[in-house]
Amino acid sequence: MSVKRFDSLVGELKRTLAGLTDKRTGENMQYSMETIGLSAFSVFFTQSPSFLAHQRTMEQNKGSSNAQTLFQVEKTPSDNHIRDMLDPVEPQAIYPVYDRVYEAFEEQGILDTFRWCEVTVTAKGKQIHHNAFITDFTITDENVAGIVTAGRARWKIENENNNTLKKRGYHLEHNFGHGKKHLSSLLATLNILAFLFHSFLTFCDDAYRLIRVTLPTRETFFQDIRALMRYMCFPSWEALMDFMMRGLEIGPYEVK
Repeated sequence: MSVKRFDSLVGELKRTLAGLTDKRTGENMQYSMETIGLSAFSVFFTQSPSFLAHQRTMEQNKGSSNAQTLFQVEKTPSDNHIRDMLDPVEPQAIYPVYDRVYEAFEEQGILDTFRWCEVTVTAKGKQIHHNAFITDFTITDENVAGIVTAGRARWKIENENNNTLKKRGYHLEHNFGHGKKHLSSLLATLNILAFLFHSFLTFCDDAYRLIRVTLPTRETFFQDIRALMRYMCFPSWEALMDFMMRGLEIGPYEVK
């Protein structure tokens, strides 16, 4: 299956989640494992801890919700049930989705636009620094020093940001519960996967890319989709993107 659109990405995740081990042995099978996993993923993709609560209300009031139409969730389970059912699942169970997205990047030729840059600093025969990163700049003898300098600076900023998120009051690793087995690691894996999906859409979804470029900040984009999905039910991801383009008067709705 060729992965080019949002619903294709979600479909790949759903197929993987359907294969998760289900610890239940009785008759309490109201929610499938893919529904449970997709519900958790939707929280990270929308960056909204209250997303599922809003979608449950929408289901009750309107008969359907964005959790169903966009994330292929059959019926929204409770937060506690999600945590309980995902706790035994090892993060490695999600890795095939990462592989499939990587393959999709290759299929679209996106990886061909990046170059690998690696730098090692030595002093008196001993290695004192080493790091590596990718860049979409063409590396030449004339610009390699500048690219390496910029790459090292970015590496330092990212390390400091991660340290702040973990140790300076944000407690990123504690946000969604530890569980007794693998819950914390699994949720972190889904969180990073959501970021990967957004990255893929930046390259492969023209409407998504145009909206992101038009809005002033990344946070504005997420604030907008959270507000829209709280009050309106969209039949598809394309319908949501189309609504936003129309409101912003961009793309096919640009005023000329």
